[in-house]
Amino acid sequence: MADGVITGYLLGQREVIARLRGIPAKTRALLETAIMEAAVGLQGYIKSSKLSGDPLARRTGTLSRSINVLSQNTSDSVQASVGTNVEYAAVHEFGLTVTVREHIRTQTQVFGRELPEPIQVTVSAHQAVYPERSFLRSALADQTPRIRDIIGEALTAAVRA
Repeated sequence: MADGVITGYLLGQREVIARLRGIPAKTRALLETAIMEAAVGLQGYIKSSKLSGDPLARRTGTLSRSINVLSQNTSDSVQASVGTNVEYAAVHEFGLTVTVREHIRTQTQVFGRELPEPIQVTVSAHQAVYPERSFLRSALADQTPRIRDIIGEALTAAVRA
């Protein structure tokens, strides 16, 4: 995953690629429309279900606003990616453990009460653990049946056309 983008691939695709190259423009257009519909639906699901409560509660809306859809169609493939370029998205998606070295900090309050004078406190070395809170991969897993249905319906319509 680069910059918070999840990409799905169809495996065993030599025959599929050969067929994609040979399909009529109308059928390809139906498939492109279906892929984009599925991606936009996934984007909406991420914003409404994954970034509004579990696993992540919305604070500023920056992450939610950054969820984007990118269509990348070539002669060999019909693709759409849903992702984000927000730097901290990967930490939420995969988790992170950081080793914090021993350091000195200035403390101005204790248990919410102001100290009469700031004091220097030594903070021992420790690990800061940010748990995994997948919102992209889990949304894709949740929406996979719906995505398959959308693509299947488009291919069925293409065969009938």
